[in-house]
Amino acid sequence: ASSYAITLNRPDILNLLVSSVLKEPDVLTSTIANNEGIVMTRDGDSDHNTNIDNAFSHSLNEDHLIFMQPVFKFIENDDLAVQNTFTKPPEIVGWAIVELSKSSMRKQQFITKVSSIFISSGLFVISLFMVYGIGRYITTPILKLSSAANEIEEGNLDLNINTGATGE
Repeated sequence: ASSYAITLNRPDILNLLVSSVLKEPDVLTSTIANNEGIVMTRDGDSDHNTNIDNAFSHSLNEDHLIFMQPVFKFIENDDLAVQNTFTKPPEIVGWAIVELSKSSMRKQQFITKVSSIFISSGLFVISLFMVYGIGRYITTPILKLSSAANEIEEGNLDLNINTGATGE
């Protein structure tokens, strides 16, 4: 639709496209420009210039991201489109420019980091309890046997040892 509207200079269609993009969260500005960089329609609230050449340098701003996508010429005949794909690159008739805010992305990154820290801490505490329990399970019978061996060495031959272990 954008290719059709740019080629035929139909701002009514372009306005619908641009305003529909603004319904998405974090979209600050939506712009459609022709191939010469002249803005055909724009909607949203942003401080960057309407010249598409300035959009590249503005994309380095820490608070915003700017995505620019070329709009290619629409070819009506499918056979011709397939043939032209192999012979020459498609003609660019304009640009679609969308400016996004990084604020919710940063908020989501913060939430993810905090959640990761809590989950990691919880797993660490659980692993400490497991290590302690497994260690006690292994060392308790050994300590009982060691204590019994010391008593046998002292002469107590009537000693009965109950380690709670099954098997040999």
